[in-house]
Amino acid sequence: MIKDITQNPPSSVRRRPQIGSIARQATEDEIITYLNLPPADERYRIGQIIDTNIGIYINPRTLFYQSLIAGSTGSGKTNSCANYIRAALQMNFAVIIYDHKPDYQHIDTPNQDAKDILNSNERREHPTFYLALTN
Repeated sequence: MIKDITQNPPSSVRRRPQIGSIARQATEDEIITYLNLPPADERYRIGQIIDTNIGIYINPRTLFYQSLIAGSTGSGKTNSCANYIRAALQMNFAVIIYDHKPDYQHIDTPNQDAKDILNSNERREHPTFYLALTN
């Protein structure tokens, strides 16, 4: 993810940076600002951004509306949905799951893969970096 921080507020880069452009790793505060993440409240935590300590939280008001979780095969849609459902249940929302695959038959059992990715401080072999362009 690259943002142009020479403007306020930071904006998406609309053209490729020139060769030799100066960049640095974005701070956690910058990433939170760029992604417009909701305020941190551990009651609403559903995971964290890979290779950071930044938590992902849902806004409970969004549970009153339709939601879309999209991505390519293997990108974590099912785990994201399961975490979203668990958060809704912890907030005492009623949840109905029509599961024809069945992906959610063991939703009450922690997913070890998701736990390792979302809740550990272990670094992956190929970490993800978030960069910010500077002058």
